[in-house]
Amino acid sequence: MKIKGMENLLPSLPIGDNRFTEAFDEEAFDFHIANLIRAFGEDWNNKWMFLTNERLKQWKFNTIGNWSDDHFISFSELPYVFQMRDFPETSLKIYRDFPDVFDPAYQDNARKFARQLEEIRDDRRVVGYFMRNEPHWAFINKLNLVELMINQRETSFCKRAFVDYLAKRYVEIGRLNEAWQTNLTSFEDLFSSESFKLPKSVIEGEDFVFFQKVMIRRYIEIPLTCCKEVDPNHLNMGIRYAWISSESLLEGCELFDVFSINCYQDKPNKEQITSISKKLKIPVIIGEFHFGGADVGLPAYGIKATENQLERGKAYRYYVEQAASVPGLIGVHYFQYNDQPVLGRFDGENYQIGLVDVAQQPYEDFMKELTISHENVYEVRARSKKPYSVVPRFIAKTGF
Repeated sequence: MKIKGMENLLPSLPIGDNRFTEAFDEEAFDFHIANLIRAFGEDWNNKWMFLTNERLKQWKFNTIGNWSDDHFISFSELPYVFQMRDFPETSLKIYRDFPDVFDPAYQDNARKFARQLEEIRDDRRVVGYFMRNEPHWAFINKLNLVELMINQRETSFCKRAFVDYLAKRYVEIGRLNEAWQTNLTSFEDLFSSESFKLPKSVIEGEDFVFFQKVMIRRYIEIPLTCCKEVDPNHLNMGIRYAWISSESLLEGCELFDVFSINCYQDKPNKEQITSISKKLKIPVIIGEFHFGGADVGLPAYGIKATENQLERGKAYRYYVEQAASVPGLIGVHYFQYNDQPVLGRFDGENYQIGLVDVAQQPYEDFMKELTISHENVYEVRARSKKPYSVVPRFIAKTGF
């Protein structure tokens, strides 16, 4: 957790004690690591890896999830997924983190981006890789990237491509004016957004809808193609959308091997997952879900919250077994192994969502139900056992 500016809220830290060097990281301190050092001494990391690996097997996990410790991945024999870093960008953005996908630099940066797969290309334990997580531009319902792009003062490569598309489609500016109900003197006028105001029917019309799909397809296709060239051996598992804010988000996603989405609900949305899987003709994986409990002292309980650890365990079991009954869904990944810091991680989150507390003690009631769900999941998948059907009792969440 971040410690700068919160010194008056903290217990005394072992500043200057060389035994705890690994617990400090610039302006942060890791109480998990500090407690492991106190328990195991200099060999704390090896002992933690052994303990954690044995626990994951005991609890019948079958995959190491996203953002896990590289040393632990090397130590364990469990399959794992790989999260790529530094998704390709351009100097000019269309909106938030959506790049200028017609800029030649996007292609160049995608090639550089893909090279990181060289380190896992021949690793037989890798299930697949995610290209990125929860792009910020995709959070907005009914987002109109083309409207945002056309209203930018800067002349982006996307804007040039859009004007070229319109010129090719309409040939003469008069035909565009007739279709759009505008009074443009030439296609060049479209480069100066101050000189015209487009009616709502145009902004919501087929030209804008079509070209948004073109932009999103390039956003997906260019880095995906580079990644498959570098690593043809593993599944491309998508970009882990937070939710589907617009149908256009699915554009180009049929090129993935697996479509990924994060889902913080009481159970996976069977209708949505089935619809996506059938539309794209690929399976779906859920990259994140979690449940927290209000009974163990942390001030925030996660995005989905329960009264206590037993209810939390039942919520987990309900989620996982219901997931196993959805044919188009091939997996769910829990977030996360450790509780978050009581005063917040880098962005302030301080959820009680871990399998273990700050002293690496498992939440036994939670883990009991979790293990049962893992024992049942294959029989549920094979339809020889019905999924757990007791709907969990949730409470209001705390935190953001």
